[in-house]
Amino acid sequence: MKLSDLQLLREQAFIDGQWVEADDKARFAVTNPANGELIAEVASVGQAETARAIAAAKAALPA
Repeated sequence: MKLSDLQLLREQAFIDGQWVEADDKARFAVTNPANGELIAEVASVGQAETARAIAAAKAALPA
């Protein structure tokens, strides 16, 4: 896969206004289903990161 602007491809998770790695640095492969070619390896976030993302979203949209 070829992007004309490589800054469009992010391999981190966007949590609370920042691009971050998974806490345990885990990653998983994203492949092109048409040919199996590796596109990227991205952060594999878990429960802790998800909880932070939910808390940040909740704070951004108060009732």
